Amino acid sequence: GSCIGAARTVEWQDSGQIGSVSVRRPWRRQGVATALLQHAFRAYYRRGIYRVVAECDQDSFTGAHKLFGQVGMSRFRHADIYEKVIRRGQELRQLCRL
Repeated sequence: GSCIGAARTVEWQDSGQIGSVSVRRPWRRQGVATALLQHAFRAYYRRGIYRVVAECDQDSFTGAHKLFGQVGMSRFRHADIYEKVIRRGQELRQLCRL
């Protein structure tokens, strides 16, 4: 058979993290992502990990926040993420001198 979906998980000392959930297009909206998450939850629970976190963008075009809500996860923190675009020219030359 071929792989139709995958969930990347990370185990920390006292919690688990869902890094990403991917499902091939023909299999989307058929419960594959939900099954992957439920499998991860069971695996964490068997190892004594009772807290699982996941990060997603509220404006995600994939609807990840809806999926996480459907499997019983709830929003507990909002984070601001900052970025800097380094431009060619003077700004890049200044950074190279550091």
